[in-house]
Amino acid sequence: MGNIYDFIANIKTYLNKKFEDKYWIDPKHTSQGALLIRSLIDNKKIIFKPIDSTLPIGGKRIQDFIIKTPTFKRNAIDNYIIVARKFKENAIKLTKLNRQLTLLIVDFENKNILLYGSNNLDIETLKVIKTFSVHFDDLVKKTIRNKINKPKSVTIEAKKIDQNYWADYNQKYPSFKYVVIIAFIILFSYIISMFSSPDPERAEFIETRAKMMKLKEKGLVTDEDIKRYEDAYYESRKNKNK
Repeated sequence: MGNIYDFIANIKTYLNKKFEDKYWIDPKHTSQGALLIRSLIDNKKIIFKPIDSTLPIGGKRIQDFIIKTPTFKRNAIDNYIIVARKFKENAIKLTKLNRQLTLLIVDFENKNILLYGSNNLDIETLKVIKTFSVHFDDLVKKTIRNKINKPKSVTIEAKKIDQNYWADYNQKYPSFKYVVIIAFIILFSYIISMFSSPDPERAEFIETRAKMMKLKEKGLVTDEDIKRYEDAYYESRKNKNK
């Protein structure tokens, strides 16, 4: 198994053998086409879309596919699982914005499977992917490791299944740890100020800056905006102390 289409074919075979009582699997699936499955529990339709390219897949290509494929073979799609070798950062961020989207990375060279947007899937489908990861391990004859080389079959950022959510989140968003550090510094400074002389102006500065940090996480404020606010505050303090 050396390409994404073979990977999808193996998922289909695995589902037919192990989960035929829980899923309907499209019997007319072609070797290089998307695989449609339907849950017999809640009737959700899930599509596995393979893209076998050595280049990272971008968010626009994924959005275009979703927009053009609201239905597949007359079935309204509930969840899209895009399977590829690599994704761009803007594609990964889409999993936080689109609750129907999950990205599945297959790294044949390093024998890794990585799942983004797993919290957008139901628990039963997550279990299928997790158990398949062990089957995948048998196919490639090597241990599947996650991105940070921990001894797990597959990295899943899902509720109840993933025990390392914050580690996975920090891995995908390296700047997250700096936000936490800055928030801690602000909190510590605030606590210290509680036991020192009252300074309403500084208290207001700390509170406003904390709000700006939250807005930054939502993409409404930039680092440049925060720096301008800090510079203006410190310049004001400097002028008052002259």
